Amino acid sequence: MHKILFVLLLIFVGCSGGDDDAGTTSPTCSGIVDDCGVCNGYNHTMDCDGECDGTNILSDGCDIETSSTTAYFALGNDGTVYYRTPQAIAGFEFIVDGMSSDINLNMSGGAAEDNNIDQLTCQHNSDGYLCMGFSFSGATIPVGCGVLVNLSFGICTGADSDGDGTPDSTQPTNEATCLDPANGDTDVPGTWTASTLKPYTTISNIVNSSATATAIVTEAYCNY
Repeated sequence: MHKILFVLLLIFVGCSGGDDDAGTTSPTCSGIVDDCGVCNGYNHTMDCDGECDGTNILSDGCDIETSSTTAYFALGNDGTVYYRTPQAIAGFEFIVDGMSSDINLNMSGGAAEDNNIDQLTCQHNSDGYLCMGFSFSGATIPVGCGVLVNLSFGICTGADSDGDGTPDSTQPTNEATCLDPANGDTDVPGTWTASTLKPYTTISNIVNSSATATAIVTEAYCNY
Protein backbone atom coordinates (compact mmCIF):
# COMPACT_ATOMS: atom_id res chain seq x y z
CA MET A 1 0.00 0.00 0.00
CA HIS A 2 1.33 3.39 -0.94
CA LYS A 3 2.26 5.40 2.11
CA ILE A 4 0.85 8.90 1.99
CA LEU A 5 3.17 11.53 3.42
CA PHE A 6 1.37 14.78 4.13
CA VAL A 7 3.59 17.86 3.91
CA LEU A 8 1.89 20.65 5.84
CA LEU A 9 2.16 24.09 4.31
CA LEU A 10 0.25 27.07 5.72
CA ILE A 11 -0.38 29.44 2.85
CA PHE A 12 -1.44 33.05 3.13
CA VAL A 13 -2.20 34.38 -0.35
CA GLY A 14 -4.32 37.41 -1.09
CA CYS A 15 -7.49 37.37 0.98
CA SER A 16 -7.32 33.81 2.16
CA GLY A 17 -8.98 33.61 5.52
CA GLY A 18 -12.38 33.83 7.11
CA ASP A 19 -14.14 37.03 6.11
CA ASP A 20 -11.00 38.86 4.96
CA ASP A 21 -12.51 39.28 1.49
CA ALA A 22 -15.63 40.91 2.84
CA GLY A 23 -16.36 44.58 2.22
CA THR A 24 -18.88 46.49 4.30
CA THR A 25 -22.38 46.03 5.62
CA SER A 26 -25.28 47.91 4.04
CA PRO A 27 -28.87 48.64 5.09
CA THR A 28 -30.03 47.34 1.69
CA CYS A 29 -28.00 44.12 1.88
CA SER A 30 -28.86 41.26 4.21
CA GLY A 31 -25.26 40.19 4.71
CA ILE A 32 -21.96 41.59 3.45
CA VAL A 33 -21.21 43.77 0.45
CA ASP A 34 -18.06 42.34 -1.15
CA ASP A 35 -15.04 44.25 -2.48
CA CYS A 36 -16.79 44.70 -5.84
CA GLY A 37 -19.94 46.18 -4.30
CA VAL A 38 -22.05 43.03 -4.69
CA CYS A 39 -24.31 41.96 -1.83
CA ASN A 40 -23.07 38.55 -0.63
CA GLY A 41 -21.10 38.28 -3.85
CA TYR A 42 -17.97 36.78 -2.26
CA ASN A 43 -15.88 38.59 -4.90
CA HIS A 44 -17.21 36.35 -7.67
CA THR A 45 -16.93 39.18 -10.19
CA MET A 46 -13.22 39.67 -9.40
CA ASP A 47 -10.72 38.26 -11.90
CA CYS A 48 -7.23 36.78 -11.37
CA ASP A 49 -5.71 40.27 -11.36
CA GLY A 50 -8.00 41.32 -8.53
CA GLU A 51 -10.03 43.53 -10.88
CA CYS A 52 -13.82 43.72 -10.51
CA ASP A 53 -15.50 42.56 -13.73
CA GLY A 54 -12.04 41.98 -15.21
CA THR A 55 -11.32 39.67 -18.14
CA ASN A 56 -8.48 37.57 -16.68
CA ILE A 57 -10.75 34.71 -15.55
CA LEU A 58 -9.29 31.27 -14.92
CA SER A 59 -11.26 28.58 -16.74
CA ASP A 60 -8.62 25.88 -17.29
CA GLY A 61 -6.05 24.51 -14.88
CA CYS A 62 -3.59 24.32 -17.77
CA ASP A 63 -3.65 28.13 -17.92
CA ILE A 64 -1.92 28.24 -14.52
CA GLU A 65 1.75 29.16 -14.72
CA THR A 66 4.25 26.33 -15.07
CA SER A 67 6.71 25.54 -12.29
CA SER A 68 9.11 22.66 -11.72
CA THR A 69 9.00 23.12 -7.95
CA THR A 70 5.49 24.35 -7.10
CA ALA A 71 2.05 22.78 -7.35
CA TYR A 72 -0.79 25.30 -7.70
CA PHE A 73 -4.40 24.95 -6.58
CA ALA A 74 -7.03 27.51 -7.62
CA LEU A 75 -10.70 27.91 -6.71
CA GLY A 76 -12.81 29.14 -9.60
CA ASN A 77 -15.85 31.34 -9.14
CA ASP A 78 -18.15 28.44 -10.05
CA GLY A 79 -16.74 26.08 -7.41
CA THR A 80 -14.25 24.32 -9.70
CA VAL A 81 -10.89 23.58 -8.07
CA TYR A 82 -8.13 23.73 -10.69
CA TYR A 83 -4.58 22.42 -10.34
CA ARG A 84 -1.20 22.26 -12.00
CA THR A 85 1.45 19.99 -10.49
CA PRO A 86 5.02 19.00 -11.46
CA GLN A 87 4.79 15.82 -9.37
CA ALA A 88 2.13 13.16 -8.92
CA ILE A 89 -0.33 13.91 -6.10
CA ALA A 90 -1.01 11.15 -3.56
CA GLY A 91 -3.36 13.25 -1.44
CA PHE A 92 -4.55 16.80 -0.98
CA GLU A 93 -6.21 18.97 1.60
CA PHE A 94 -7.37 22.58 1.77
CA ILE A 95 -9.75 24.87 3.63
CA VAL A 96 -12.58 26.66 1.84
CA ASP A 97 -12.50 29.86 3.83
CA GLY A 98 -15.25 31.32 5.96
CA MET A 99 -18.16 28.95 5.26
CA SER A 100 -20.76 28.49 8.01
CA SER A 101 -21.75 25.13 9.45
CA ASP A 102 -25.30 25.21 8.04
CA ILE A 103 -23.94 24.69 4.52
CA ASN A 104 -23.36 21.15 3.22
CA LEU A 105 -20.24 21.29 1.06
CA ASN A 106 -19.21 18.40 -1.19
CA MET A 107 -16.42 17.45 -3.60
CA SER A 108 -16.78 15.25 -6.67
CA GLY A 109 -15.48 14.63 -10.18
CA GLY A 110 -12.36 15.97 -11.79
CA ALA A 111 -8.96 14.31 -11.85
CA ALA A 112 -9.55 13.04 -8.32
CA GLU A 113 -12.37 10.69 -9.35
CA ASP A 114 -10.79 9.95 -12.74
CA ASN A 115 -7.72 8.59 -10.93
CA ASN A 116 -9.57 6.70 -8.18
CA ILE A 117 -8.96 9.17 -5.36
CA ASP A 118 -12.07 7.75 -3.74
CA GLN A 119 -11.87 9.27 -0.25
CA LEU A 120 -13.30 12.76 -0.81
CA THR A 121 -14.68 14.51 2.27
CA CYS A 122 -15.42 18.02 3.51
CA GLN A 123 -15.94 18.73 7.21
CA HIS A 124 -16.74 22.05 8.86
CA ASN A 125 -14.25 23.59 11.28
CA SER A 126 -13.58 27.01 12.81
CA ASP A 127 -11.99 28.34 9.61
CA GLY A 128 -14.62 27.13 7.14
CA TYR A 129 -14.68 23.69 5.50
CA LEU A 130 -11.70 21.35 5.55
CA CYS A 131 -11.72 19.27 2.36
CA MET A 132 -9.40 16.34 1.70
CA GLY A 133 -8.87 13.64 -0.88
CA PHE A 134 -6.77 10.47 -0.89
CA SER A 135 -6.96 6.77 -1.69
CA PHE A 136 -6.40 3.77 0.60
CA SER A 137 -5.26 1.83 -2.46
CA GLY A 138 -2.38 4.21 -3.17
CA ALA A 139 -3.87 5.74 -6.32
CA THR A 140 -2.31 9.02 -7.43
CA ILE A 141 -3.09 11.96 -9.70
CA PRO A 142 -0.32 12.13 -12.33
CA VAL A 143 1.79 15.13 -13.25
CA GLY A 144 -0.32 17.58 -15.21
CA CYS A 145 -3.07 20.14 -14.99
CA GLY A 146 -6.83 20.54 -15.24
CA VAL A 147 -9.79 20.21 -12.87
CA LEU A 148 -8.91 18.64 -9.53
CA VAL A 149 -12.46 18.42 -8.11
CA ASN A 150 -15.76 20.27 -8.24
CA LEU A 151 -17.30 21.84 -5.14
CA SER A 152 -21.06 21.93 -4.71
CA PHE A 153 -23.51 22.24 -1.88
CA GLY A 154 -27.15 21.62 -1.18
CA ILE A 155 -29.73 20.12 1.16
CA CYS A 156 -30.99 16.51 1.45
CA THR A 157 -34.64 15.74 2.21
CA GLY A 158 -36.57 12.47 2.48
CA ALA A 159 -33.62 10.07 2.90
CA ASP A 160 -34.59 6.90 4.81
CA SER A 161 -31.55 4.76 5.60
CA ASP A 162 -33.46 1.88 7.26
CA GLY A 163 -36.38 1.78 4.81
CA ASP A 164 -39.02 2.02 7.53
CA GLY A 165 -41.02 4.55 5.56
CA THR A 166 -40.03 7.51 7.72
CA PRO A 167 -37.30 9.96 6.65
CA ASP A 168 -34.32 9.99 9.00
CA SER A 169 -34.31 12.77 11.58
CA THR A 170 -30.69 13.54 10.64
CA GLN A 171 -30.35 13.84 6.89
CA PRO A 172 -27.10 13.18 4.96
CA THR A 173 -24.91 16.19 4.31
CA ASN A 174 -23.59 15.09 0.91
CA GLU A 175 -25.27 14.20 -2.37
CA ALA A 176 -23.91 10.64 -2.74
CA THR A 177 -25.16 9.53 0.69
CA CYS A 178 -28.45 11.35 0.18
CA LEU A 179 -29.13 9.35 -2.98
CA ASP A 180 -27.97 6.06 -1.39
CA PRO A 181 -28.26 6.47 2.40
CA ALA A 182 -27.63 2.79 3.23
CA ASN A 183 -24.86 2.27 0.69
CA GLY A 184 -26.75 -0.18 -1.48
CA ASP A 185 -28.81 -1.89 1.22
CA THR A 186 -32.57 -1.50 1.66
CA ASP A 187 -33.27 2.20 1.90
CA VAL A 188 -35.21 5.06 0.36
CA PRO A 189 -33.13 7.64 -1.55
CA GLY A 190 -33.52 11.26 -0.58
CA THR A 191 -33.78 14.28 -2.82
CA TRP A 192 -30.69 16.44 -3.11
CA THR A 193 -31.48 20.07 -3.89
CA ALA A 194 -28.42 21.96 -5.07
CA SER A 195 -28.16 25.66 -4.47
CA THR A 196 -27.13 28.21 -7.08
CA LEU A 197 -25.42 30.35 -4.44
CA LYS A 198 -21.68 29.80 -4.13
CA PRO A 199 -20.75 31.01 -0.63
CA TYR A 200 -16.99 30.73 -1.06
CA THR A 201 -14.18 32.49 -2.82
CA THR A 202 -10.78 31.59 -1.38
CA ILE A 203 -8.85 28.55 -0.19
CA SER A 204 -6.03 28.33 2.35
CA ASN A 205 -4.05 25.90 4.53
CA ILE A 206 -3.22 23.79 1.49
CA VAL A 207 -1.66 20.38 2.06
CA ASN A 208 -0.31 18.44 -0.91
CA SER A 209 1.13 14.93 -0.59
CA SER A 210 3.70 14.14 -3.23
CA ALA A 211 3.78 10.61 -4.58
CA THR A 212 7.58 10.77 -4.48
CA ALA A 213 10.04 11.28 -1.65
CA THR A 214 10.72 14.85 -2.77
CA ALA A 215 8.37 17.39 -1.22
CA ILE A 216 6.87 20.07 -3.43
CA VAL A 217 5.75 23.54 -2.47
CA THR A 218 2.01 24.15 -2.79
CA GLU A 219 0.42 27.56 -3.30
CA ALA A 220 -2.97 29.03 -4.01
CA TYR A 221 -3.35 30.69 -7.41
CA CYS A 222 -5.81 33.42 -8.41
CA ASN A 223 -7.09 33.49 -4.81
CA TYR A 224 -9.56 36.38 -4.35
